[in-house]
Amino acid sequence: MGKKVKILDKNYYTGQERVVEATLLSTTGGPIYEVDGTIHLGHPGRVILPEIPENLIAKPTLVWLLQNRLSRGQTIEASYLTGGMSWRADYVFVLITFLF
Repeated sequence: MGKKVKILDKNYYTGQERVVEATLLSTTGGPIYEVDGTIHLGHPGRVILPEIPENLIAKPTLVWLLQNRLSRGQTIEASYLTGGMSWRADYVFVLITFLF
């Protein structure tokens, strides 16, 4: 947020395309941009990023950091809601233990 992006804007009546510069103001409830001093709630064009964001994770990823140092075993349960029955996921589970 607060970064400049470019948006490929296409006029669907004429087929003409142009690139406009925008500032991403918010992503809550959908993207909100400032374009030429006006606020746009969403935008029909394609967003062009100037660079790959540092924290971009290109694949669906679930990361947990557990720092509970109990000496007994623990049970972990994970659940989540998905919007489609055709959804699937592959997981790689890595467990690192430290003995002190």
